[in-house]
Amino acid sequence: MTPDEAKHALLAMSQAWPTKISDPTLHLWNNRLTRLDFAQTIKAIDKLMDTSKFWPSWAELKETVDAINNSTKADWQLEPVTNPASLSEARRHLAEMRATLQNAD
Repeated sequence: MTPDEAKHALLAMSQAWPTKISDPTLHLWNNRLTRLDFAQTIKAIDKLMDTSKFWPSWAELKETVDAINNSTKADWQLEPVTNPASLSEARRHLAEMRATLQNAD
């Protein structure tokens, strides 16, 4: 995020948790926030507003941002099939997999 977006995020946090935060701490937060995605950070702050009574630690915010980031990613993606197996090959592979599964019991 940009420095202006980081200031926006800090403003939202200071409104949600009206606690006196020292200038060095705000400077540290501002620098670290610029490493994160703005939209995901705002979502994380919004989520933390519902669950945290006090200004969150950096680790809490980062963990929440990471959870939001991971929830938006697909766990797996299928590769496009460029050379599909013939019907007989597919049947042979299925038979091999069934045999492997039966032997595993």
